[in-house]
Amino acid sequence: MKKISKFCKLMLGVSSACFAGGIAAAYLNSTAIVNNKTQALNNTKNDNVQTKEIDAKLIGADEGKVTIEYTNPSECKIVSCSDFRATGDYNFNGGKFSLNGVEYTITEIGDNAFHPGYFDKFFVECNLTIPSTIKKNGKKAFAYCQRAFFWTKKEIISLTFQEGIEYIEEDAFEECLDITTKKLILPNSVKTTGIKGFKDVNHLKQLDLTNLDHVIKIDTDPFSKDGCLYNTKINTIWVKD
Repeated sequence: MKKISKFCKLMLGVSSACFAGGIAAAYLNSTAIVNNKTQALNNTKNDNVQTKEIDAKLIGADEGKVTIEYTNPSECKIVSCSDFRATGDYNFNGGKFSLNGVEYTITEIGDNAFHPGYFDKFFVECNLTIPSTIKKNGKKAFAYCQRAFFWTKKEIISLTFQEGIEYIEEDAFEECLDITTKKLILPNSVKTTGIKGFKDVNHLKQLDLTNLDHVIKIDTDPFSKDGCLYNTKINTIWVKD
């Protein structure tokens, strides 16, 4: 394991893990990091998409409603929530739930799914874990989940990714100011992080990429104004030798 400051060297064709910005495409041993077939499937709109509102308790929350979309129950997406509240250690019930005898698996958190309005408070002093079933966190999926006023309780206070997450989209955790996790560990499954993904999560001091055996793609220099690590306090990045 190697400790480097701020930037790591981009090495193609070897097994070192890197975090680099401004790349149009990245390859490891001539194999595309982002699988084109998977990407095409993600971008294809299916006319058979069904929408259902469920009790948030089914996915481990304390209360509220959650709207899901799915073409088959084995891959459902959370698209929105209302009157939602989750506290303590929370992981979406491990990403699975049963409804009317049918098993559902949560594979995606949609754009703005838990992005609060001015008076919304979806999480209370919550240690959030993104379970292994979830492959993608959409744009602004959890953006601005922070205490609204100084006398209110903190919202998401820690963040953990399990092996399985592949895409962390633009602004996914932007300004989650209550997160006090100092070392963010990315699992080997991560392929892409979007711009401003962790912007202003300003307690972060270390980024651990030692699980990665490939190059991951980001949209810009991670520490630039639009970078995924902008306005964090990260001064150390850990990578494999």
